[in-house]
Amino acid sequence: HTLIAAAATTDQGADAETACCTASCSGYSCTTADHTLKADAASTAKGDDATAEATCCEQSCTGYSCTTADHSLKTDAATTPRGADAEAACCAATATPQKCTGYECTGNTKLGENADTTDRTDNPQTACCVAKKCDEHTCATADHTLIAAAATTDQGADAETACCTASCSGYSCTTAD
Repeated sequence: HTLIAAAATTDQGADAETACCTASCSGYSCTTADHTLKADAASTAKGDDATAEATCCEQSCTGYSCTTADHSLKTDAATTPRGADAEAACCAATATPQKCTGYECTGNTKLGENADTTDRTDNPQTACCVAKKCDEHTCATADHTLIAAAATTDQGADAETACCTASCSGYSCTTAD
């Protein structure tokens, strides 16, 4: 429901809902092909059933042909009203998804093998990057060496802990012969 047109001059009386409100277009289902609710449907009074279609609905972007070069219909064309400027309401630049090539992965990750053919998406870190393996790490702690499974172990958040183990170099044997 929405406020009636004469809300500013109407007395609420004993039943304000009945006196002040009327059904809005928000719950109306457009019956004309390629029509959708107007953008202001929630605040527009539906009126009687005979005029509801004209009051609540307008042509959607479905079937509109974009006139601007390199533009195509938006993905929500069926539910987008054309409005006064159909080109602006219905069309967007045709985007060729950017590939992962050149993306700078963060943390202990690197570009995946198919970076030149993988789309970056809205989350390029997830789409483009894979965990670095321990065999790409150099142990920084003295007398430490890579673990035996370095080629198959992910570096994780702390590569030194995940990938390195104390080596025997520098160890002093304590057992007598």
